[in-house]
Amino acid sequence: MVSPGLTGVADDHEAALSAADDLRADLLEQGLIAHDEGSDVPGTKGWEQYLTILVGGGGALGSVVALFHAWLNRDRRRFLILRKRVDGRIVAEVEIAGDTVSDETIRAALEQVVDLE
Repeated sequence: MVSPGLTGVADDHEAALSAADDLRADLLEQGLIAHDEGSDVPGTKGWEQYLTILVGGGGALGSVVALFHAWLNRDRRRFLILRKRVDGRIVAEVEIAGDTVSDETIRAALEQVVDLE
């Protein structure tokens, strides 16, 4: 699961929603979205957008790395929270932030939450 956001901006703010829409469009173009939803986050006043993406094989992982890198570079406030969910539970979570993040950093973060079998 991928949750996009902007540092210092509420998830339901127009700028954050626009950034999430940009990511969604990029992922759709690459055929990587399996599920797209937003929901109220229990115990908070906020709203959270998250996308479930499909990553299969090294080539697809490389495409996701390039896509995330380009998306993050559009605004230095952008960040992504990557989560792995198994049987409805979050079992791994990592955040990628910053416009100067390297492809290697993004790949390492993805490898923490993606089964590369």
